[in-house]
Parts: sequence; structure tokens; C-alpha cells
Amino acid sequence: DSGDNAAAGPAAYAATGQLSGQARAEALLLRALVAWFADDLATAVSTGERALAGADGGPLAGRIHAHLTLFPVGPGAARHGAEAAIALLGADEDRPLLTASLLLLFFHEVRAGLPARTGLLDRALALEAGEPSWLAGTIPAIWWKAVDDHARARERLHDMRARAAARGDEPWQHELLTHLGEAELLAGPVAAAEAHIAAARQLGEQLGSALVGETWLAGTLAAYRGRLAEATGVAQEGLRRAREVADDWSRRIHLQLAGFVALSAGRAGEAAAAYRELAGALSGSGIVEPVALRFEPDWIEACVGCGDLDTAGRALARLAERHGRLPRPWTTLGLARSRVLVDGAAGVDTSPALAALGAARSAVPADVLPLDRARCLLVAGRALRRAR
Repeated sequence: DSGDNAAAGPAAYAATGQLSGQARAEALLLRALVAWFADDLATAVSTGERALAGADGGPLAGRIHAHLTLFPVGPGAARHGAEAAIALLGADEDRPLLTASLLLLFFHEVRAGLPARTGLLDRALALEAGEPSWLAGTIPAIWWKAVDDHARARERLHDMRARAAARGDEPWQHELLTHLGEAELLAGPVAAAEAHIAAARQLGEQLGSALVGETWLAGTLAAYRGRLAEATGVAQEGLRRAREVADDWSRRIHLQLAGFVALSAGRAGEAAAAYRELAGALSGSGIVEPVALRFEPDWIEACVGCGDLDTAGRALARLAERHGRLPRPWTTLGLARSRVLVDGAAGVDTSPALAALGAARSAVPADVLPLDRARCLLVAGRALRRAR
């Protein structure tokens, strides 16, 4: 609870050798949680599965299912785990875990490409009664970030951080600071993002975290500010480590960063290759809707930049599919911007696409996604210049 993973891990491991039955399953679950807090995802999953095998059904199995569902696994397995947890947990004694399981079921259904059952989200929010579960309490904020409802995401994260600080819960504060850093990066005020990311990194160092998410966010911030050499180093080191330990999530986020940095530096071919690898990694993961990854508009721009219009067309179709499944401000702007780029590169009259781009900018509130709105103007200006 105090965030001392270096002491908690060995203690939990020792307990597994001294206990049997359900007590041993409890110790294995604790060991899995310690591994998860320390960003050792492979150990978290394997140990959690051992805990589940040793549980004798009932609420303990439900609790283990709920935790396993939180760990990065494919959406199919995660959905089944959340459903099993909901079936096994009681509404009274396990309300925080039941709330978390409802949130996780909602989230993983979205990742699987299913329609967003916001009723599950509403049910979970009603059940938590103003007291978010630490296990999956960030999911509403992750969802609101994904649909560009930044004010609502920010409000929940600040509220949860205040609760964590009042309890002296540093691991939870660390997670919330990381989410706040990303929320502010998406929303636009990079100064606020920088403060949250720095605080998350400082706390992560104290807690013994692997600093994966915080360092990736710092690299993204560096890229936004034009410090491309620094951002390139973060992407390369992140990819090296991710491949070394077979961390698929880390590999995906660092491929997105590598592509963005290369595109920002004018290396369109290198950017297109990174995004192509990212799309391939997603295709083998079972993730249909990668909620937090918004890379297709940049992939299209990179493909247009290096003359690969066939791949640009396929990426445009992929983006249109994501927009049709779940329309969001970023897909609205990204799709319109990308169509101008593709039509211009193909020698097609860009007038209809430019009109659609203007309509897309009008449809998105002026204070939402300032960077995306600026990039739409840049693309429109280039197209209008070429059309004289």
C-alpha cells in the first residue's frame, strides 16, 4: 500500500511457498499486483493465472478474474474475464471490484470493435456512488479522453488524485498523474502536461516503476515542442526495451511515437514504415478499436509524402471504418484532412474535400484539439496554394 514494490514482491513470493489452498491463491494475486505496479506485465499475467488455478471458485475467483482483466491481454479473454468476475462477485461485499469489472467489460467490448454500451459505464458510475474503484477507476477518464471530452476526463482524474492524496496512496497518484499528462497533451495546454508528466516520473522513480508510460509521454511532449533528437532517443530506447521483454503495449505506443517523430522531421518513408509495423502489431492482437492510438491520419500523410498512394488509400479506408464505428472529433478532423491529402496526391480536384474539411472544422468546437485544427489549416492552405 505504501508503494514499496521492492519489499512487497519478495514478501508475497515467500508467502506463496508457505501457504496452501485459497491463502496461497491470495498471495499469488498479491504477487501479480506487485508485478503490475512495477510494469512487469508478463509476471503479472502468469502469476495471476496461477492464482486463478488455485482458487476454488466463488468470490475469490471473481476477484482474481477482475484483476486479470485489468492486465494487458486480448479483448476476447478480457471480456470473458470481466463477465466471469461480474457473475461471481457480490454487489455488497465486493462493490469496488464489481464496479471495476463493469468498467472493464465496457472498455474491452469497445476495444473488440463492438458498439459502445455506455449503459455499462452508467451502471458502474452509479454503483461506485462517488467513490471510484482504484482497480479500474480511470477507465471513464480513458474513455472521455478517447472521445475528446477532455474537460470531463480532467475533472475525474483531478478528483481521483485528490482522494488518493488524502489517503497517502502514492501508487494511485502515480497512475493518475500519468493519465493527466496524456489528457493535457491531447487537450492542448502543454505546460500543464509537462508538470503532470514530470511529477509522474519523479513519483515513478520513488516507487520503482519502469517509467514506461511517463517516459513515452515525455518523448511525445518533446516531439510537440520540436525537440526531435530527444524524442527519437525515447522512441528508439522504448522500442528496444519493449522488444527485449515482449511488451506489446509498450511496442505499440513507441511505434506511434517513432512514426510521429519521423514525420515531424520530414522522413516520410521512415514514418510510414513505423506506422505500418504498428498496424501489423494491432492486427495480430485482437484489438479492433485501439482506443488510445490515433495514428491513421499521420500514417496517411507519411504515405502521401513518400508516394505510396496504395497504402494511403488502405489507411484512409481503415480510418473511415474507425470513424463509422465510433465518430469522435479527432476522427472527424483526421478523416477530412486525410481526404484532402489523398485527393491532392492523386491529382483529383480537391474542392469537394476542402469543402468537407471546412465543414468538419465547423462541426468540432473551436477549443477542442487545437493541434489537429492547426494541421487541418496547414493541409487546406497547401491544397489551395497548389490550386492557385
